[in-house]
Amino acid sequence: MKKLKYIKKIMAIAGLSLFMGTANVVSANTNNPISLIVDGQIIVNMDAPPVILNDFTYVSARAVFEAAGAAVFWDEATTQVTVVTETDTVVLTIDDIIAFVNDLPVHMPEPPRMINGRTMIPARFTAEALGFEVDWDEAQRVVTIDTEHNSTSSNNTNVTNNNSNDLPIIDDYDHSGEDTLDIDGFYTNGALARDVSTQNISSANHPETRITALQAPAGGNIVISASSEISRIETFLLADNRLVIDIYNAELNMNQHEFWVHSSTVGRIRIAQNQMVPEKITRVVVELVGAVEFAVNLSSDRRTLSIDFEKNEIIDISFDTNNLADYVTITGTSQPNITIFPINSLSVILIDMPHTDVGGFTNQLVSGNFASRIFTERLDANTSRVTIVVREMPSHSITRSGNSVTIRLSTPTYENISFNDSRGEIVIPRSTGLSVSSIRTEDRYYNLQYVISLGGNFSDVLGFGENIINHGGVNSVVINTIANNTTITINTSRILAFNIREDAENIYITPVLPREKHSRIVILDPGHGGADPGTRGHGLIEKEVVLDISNRVLALLDASYHITGIKGYATRVDDSTVNLFDRAPFANELGDLFVSIHLNASETNPNANGTETYFYSNISDAASGITRRALAEIFHRNMLGALRLNDRGVREARFVVLRDTTIPSVFLEIAFLTNQGDAQRFHSSDFRQQAAVAIYESILETFSVYTPRR
Repeated sequence: MKKLKYIKKIMAIAGLSLFMGTANVVSANTNNPISLIVDGQIIVNMDAPPVILNDFTYVSARAVFEAAGAAVFWDEATTQVTVVTETDTVVLTIDDIIAFVNDLPVHMPEPPRMINGRTMIPARFTAEALGFEVDWDEAQRVVTIDTEHNSTSSNNTNVTNNNSNDLPIIDDYDHSGEDTLDIDGFYTNGALARDVSTQNISSANHPETRITALQAPAGGNIVISASSEISRIETFLLADNRLVIDIYNAELNMNQHEFWVHSSTVGRIRIAQNQMVPEKITRVVVELVGAVEFAVNLSSDRRTLSIDFEKNEIIDISFDTNNLADYVTITGTSQPNITIFPINSLSVILIDMPHTDVGGFTNQLVSGNFASRIFTERLDANTSRVTIVVREMPSHSITRSGNSVTIRLSTPTYENISFNDSRGEIVIPRSTGLSVSSIRTEDRYYNLQYVISLGGNFSDVLGFGENIINHGGVNSVVINTIANNTTITINTSRILAFNIREDAENIYITPVLPREKHSRIVILDPGHGGADPGTRGHGLIEKEVVLDISNRVLALLDASYHITGIKGYATRVDDSTVNLFDRAPFANELGDLFVSIHLNASETNPNANGTETYFYSNISDAASGITRRALAEIFHRNMLGALRLNDRGVREARFVVLRDTTIPSVFLEIAFLTNQGDAQRFHSSDFRQQAAVAIYESILETFSVYTPRR
């Protein structure tokens, strides 16, 4: 995989502006042409020379992007230029100020234009705000772009400093930026928030203001205060329930920039100075919960911006039954956002509804197959609950239609298996004939499942079907028998490990966190996957080769777990698409060591070959007990010893997965798929196994000198 420039650099160049103060016409000025230098290299034989349009310099998209190390594609039908780096994709459209970075919108200060039949992009001072050096030599008519220059400290988070090089950027969709604040979790619950704003917030010309306060009481409206009139705001709601509000001509003047609310409407709020030039923009990002309805309003004096949440009102709760099932239907002014918690020991099913008012409903006596009573209560000022009292715990399913949600209660088909609420254990009597010695387990964490094979047909004593639990991270237990083998599949809401023990009476299956069960955990990260193939060369695709190698390492770890105690997880185990920015959070939550596996490429030099190993120094090194450089040297030495490839050295780079991991991490570029000699080796299964063994042995060596400090 070629070492391409970060997407931040690409967008900085795409959005770089140099005010020239010259004619307001398109001019190539062949007598005194404009030259372009990127990272010290003068760009020659450009498909189109730089020109000046309305006092701004426009340069060839292909010339700039390819000089910055990216691949560029042009679509005549859509007038779009697509820029592809090792991890990201940028799409720019002619005459459109909205660009897309990894399918997310980014506002550009000036649009790309078609000039003399070529795609030309403007320059903008935002590059300097992102820490890159830009220079215009009027006498020599030379534009110089230094994408490697960056004076920003990666640890700087002072968003009130007027030096734009020191400003973190919040959710600018350029996630490889030096100080970008990335959001790593949202709260859709399968239901999307809805903007019900009715106020038309017009723009106005006012002096620059300062954002001085943000109030976010749990369950209440969000209030943002400014020192004077707010000129303009823009809002947009993303598909993952993030509400983004840009406040223009506004400088942030607050000490606190992150607010954990954890209410029925909001999970987290972040605020930062998103842009300093050409206009100051303060950005607020609100992580909304479920199908909450909200309205954005600006006070009449334009000094207070509020996000007001509309409560859903329950207008009817009905009950019906037949010889098959009971049905409880809850209808609101909008479809209720519900979470169901069956509690076996209390014989109740709790239905919680955030930001909902149940009105006057109190108590219904019913006569169903399972349900005997339905009553409502208000848990707090913003959350309501419907409780269904049952005679025995049924299975349940949910259907949604219009403004209603129906909970269907039906006969459970399982038997002789129970759940201990107080200990969080699944309990199976030994009288069923089951013993721990006959049990085999399979950890399907990638599907949030743990499968226990019982080694025989136990359908006559355990039955079949689903036992709904929704407790302690365990959603349900499914019993099934196929080909004379009964399995217990545990569906979870998060990745869990399980301890299995027995006494004279019962077998106990207890969920625990992975770090509670495993003393040492390594997270493997086969790069790319799914819609992102990575690099290609000589009949091979990167995503396929690195997945094969990663799965081989997992197999080695599984086979030796009883000896080493090292548990392996992976960000993917099949050809699935994994978001780049989900990989590090996954590793940070579960693991003690992170290994990202890649293959290299060079579009311009097919002779480039060999092994590179990357690390990125982190302040967490001191606490971890091993430096990331030392970690990289362990892996690099073992890879070279096993594979006998050209030594391209251990290097430092600020790749996203290295930057965002808080545990020791390493990034492997095993070899070049664009080199015929390197690529040919990966056609061999034996060579892939050698690579897997080298990674496996590096993991063992690492844990021999590194003890995780949790």
